[in-house]
Amino acid sequence: MEMSPEQDAVKSAALTIALNTIENDSSEHVLLNMMQRLIAFSDRIIDKAENNDEDPRIECSCGCSYCCHMQVKVTPPECFLIFAYILETFSAQEIERLKQRIDHNRDLTEDRSFHERVLLKRETLCIFLTDHVCDIYHARPLICRAWHSLNRKGCKQAFLSDNSDSEIETAPLRNYVLGMIREAIHDVCVEKDWEYDTYELPFALFSCFHHSNPMQNWLQHHPPFEKL
Repeated sequence: MEMSPEQDAVKSAALTIALNTIENDSSEHVLLNMMQRLIAFSDRIIDKAENNDEDPRIECSCGCSYCCHMQVKVTPPECFLIFAYILETFSAQEIERLKQRIDHNRDLTEDRSFHERVLLKRETLCIFLTDHVCDIYHARPLICRAWHSLNRKGCKQAFLSDNSDSEIETAPLRNYVLGMIREAIHDVCVEKDWEYDTYELPFALFSCFHHSNPMQNWLQHHPPFEKL
């Protein structure tokens, strides 16, 4: 699909940031630094654009968590950023609680259809949701950064309806910018021959906790997440 000049410019700038980081950063945290710089770049674009009165008003706010009952998928770079954030900021007790949440979520969702998962959503809230607040907000997945509703009442109605076909009007700018960031990450992974796929977040984190140094394993061109 042909991109507009604006899309091409955002993706080109994101690719430049990613490749410059990889080429000039010799630390073991090069991948994490790349992701942090790409996220900061996207934040600058979004903040600048949304600080005018022309864009539709986003109705998401702290404490609103209707969308935090969906099963989110992440790519390896996103998962490694989240895992690093967990190891840096979570206490031993919080990590143990997270592991219990991961097991509970996987037991209820894996091998179930999308419709079945919708019916179970009240029992399968995000593993990082505590009192309607995200425990990893600063390291949250790209899909969570992109998803911002323009109709909070619509989110509530969709959640209460248990209708798997419900649609919510979301902020197009965020979807577009984060979409270009995802494409840039994909292109870098392909160029470096790093496996690029999406994995359900609970499964990916379970694998991180049960394998030694999963990020380095992935950088050495091995499969990042394997079932035990």
